[in-house]
Amino acid sequence: LMRGVRRAALLALFLLAGCDRATHVAGPFYLRDIDIDEGMMLYRCPQGPEKDCVGDQLPGPTVFAAGADEKYVVVARHPGSVGVADKTVTQYFYFRRVPEEATKWWLNPEKVVGPLTPQEFNSARASLHLPGFSITLDELK
Repeated sequence: LMRGVRRAALLALFLLAGCDRATHVAGPFYLRDIDIDEGMMLYRCPQGPEKDCVGDQLPGPTVFAAGADEKYVVVARHPGSVGVADKTVTQYFYFRRVPEEATKWWLNPEKVVGPLTPQEFNSARASLHLPGFSITLDELK
């Protein structure tokens, strides 16, 4: 009986792990979903997407687009909670990349600006020369 329970638990863990996906944005930043696509958030993972990722104070859920350059990271999301995204509303965020992003990740060194309306974001994009969205997850858009 214990062998069957252990086998079922391992299968469940394998299936759950299969639902996780990570898409590299830039530096230590990844888009990751935990169990369901609508849980897509921006995470800081200085040791790669499989270890010690932190999403505190970073945009999420449901993130559907992101991009970055050497100065900034930009994110677009539909607000709501995990599994319940309001796709009629799009909010935008950006933050300046800092040298501490990979070394002092537990201190949340980024100063996230947002949520912004499309008009506010386009204004910031023009004045700050923010990068475009290099990643768009069409199934979440």
